[in-house]
Amino acid sequence: MKILQLKRKQNTPFISDTGSSHNNAVLIVSGIENQIIDKHLRVRFLVFNSIDDLDKKPIDTGFVLSFDMIDTTDTIIHPDTKEVIKWGKPNYIDVLALFNIVDDGIILTSVQAEAWLLNGIEFKNEALNQNWEF
Repeated sequence: MKILQLKRKQNTPFISDTGSSHNNAVLIVSGIENQIIDKHLRVRFLVFNSIDDLDKKPIDTGFVLSFDMIDTTDTIIHPDTKEVIKWGKPNYIDVLALFNIVDDGIILTSVQAEAWLLNGIEFKNEALNQNWEF
């Protein structure tokens, strides 16, 4: 199980909106809103210059993941090879099986959760796995 923190891959600096290059940028869970009765989970991510700069201003507003019981899609898997053709979006209950919410963020509970996050989530118009890693 891994805590949900992503860093930039080596030799792929994060370019902020100001045009600055950040070689040690990290993508961190900055907020979690879990509406249990409404079955709606929101997870906010911010980008910081480095893991040592979490007490400073973020360098990018990041993105928000939102899960409920309505806005969902199935993951499409090739029947023969079992390879993922297209990543879906889990519902509220399913995503709670992928994440453990703890005091300092989220822990991913499986390799499947890691694969879904890196391959199925886009940030700045590209899958996270293009430039980010655990």
